[in-house]
Amino acid sequence: IIDVAKTVGDRLTFTYLLEQMVYNDSIGKTIKERSQFHKILLKELWVFGEKYALGTSDQSLRNLLYAHIKCLGRDELIPEIPPEATEDLARIPDICLFQQICPGYEKYEHLVIELKRPTLTLTKTEVDQIEDYALKVSTNPMFDKSSTKWHFILLGQKFDSYVDMKLKNTTSGDGN
Repeated sequence: IIDVAKTVGDRLTFTYLLEQMVYNDSIGKTIKERSQFHKILLKELWVFGEKYALGTSDQSLRNLLYAHIKCLGRDELIPEIPPEATEDLARIPDICLFQQICPGYEKYEHLVIELKRPTLTLTKTEVDQIEDYALKVSTNPMFDKSSTKWHFILLGQKFDSYVDMKLKNTTSGDGN
């Protein structure tokens, strides 16, 4: 009980500090994306869900592919991957989280997360970046899509009118 209470207390403290980093501009403007925000979140991955474990951090989509293949238990395929299958996988997402044994029909679920510093306003450039990751994974046959559910997440606090329009649900008009 004492350990659980300490974990809950630590997480509440972290949640408060995270809120201050993200929503208090006087604190957020001093935080750098890669050297600070990214490293802080790596130590607190539970914010994305207890079910996920670190797959890769600050590594190319090529390395994500290799980690994904290992996660599937098919690492014997790694030496056989043709170079042309990975030549367009040089982009580097911030964090990739893996979950095994998902509810439903999927056996695996992966989150590809792109972080932005708290004071950055998300624009078409950032949306294009995360959509590019999704396109690379969805069109590359080496990434399993039959038993793996892929999610691509762009994290930021503020966004411009372009991003606002992308978030609108065409049926109901609500943000997605």
